Amino acid sequence: MYLSFPDGACSWAAIPPQNWLAQLRRQCALLVAHPQLNVKEAMYALGTLLSKIQHCIDEGRLNAGLVESMGESLLQLAEAGILQQQAGQLMPIPLFRVEALQQFPTVFSHPQTRECPWDEPFTQLMEPVMKSLLQGLLAENVFADPRCSYGEMFARLSQYLFWVRQAIALEIEAGTRVTPAQLAAWETCFRGYGADSLAQANDDGLSSDFYLLKGLALL
Repeated sequence: MYLSFPDGACSWAAIPPQNWLAQLRRQCALLVAHPQLNVKEAMYALGTLLSKIQHCIDEGRLNAGLVESMGESLLQLAEAGILQQQAGQLMPIPLFRVEALQQFPTVFSHPQTRECPWDEPFTQLMEPVMKSLLQGLLAENVFADPRCSYGEMFARLSQYLFWVRQAIALEIEAGTRVTPAQLAAWETCFRGYGADSLAQANDDGLSSDFYLLKGLALL
């Protein structure tokens, strides 16, 4: 599913010439690095921003200044604690989580499709690793210059992080000790899956807004 424009053409030439892609990378990086946002909250902010970006593309009115303005607005919401409250109200949608678990074995070669619980100590322990992996994903060329909608790109980001959490949770459940060296090993291992996860083929033709919902359900 390619990015859509009002005239129906799938051409990057239809996008205004300002370097909004660079500005998009910058705003996403600022949100992920924000000290008051955990990974889930940062992902919620990214989903909101990418959804707005897609709507502006569809309406043919995107430029670097607008991307910067939208990013700064989200940063202000984070400073006020409003964005965190909104992220905390997200509800999981079992259908999407089951679908992600079914795809999980084919990606990471794990035989289990039972979702492991992610308790608070585990979540806090994984924060630095997950943020580092997320920052690496944002640096991939396929992220900012996708051949899919930004809603779908957000869903791919969320699905990747979902898979990584599941894989690490399974290893911890099996008895793997969490040491600084192990955390570094996990980060190195899963970073290698990032670009492929973002570039996976998909031609189901679903809307960007639907993919946004799917991605939010996996946070």
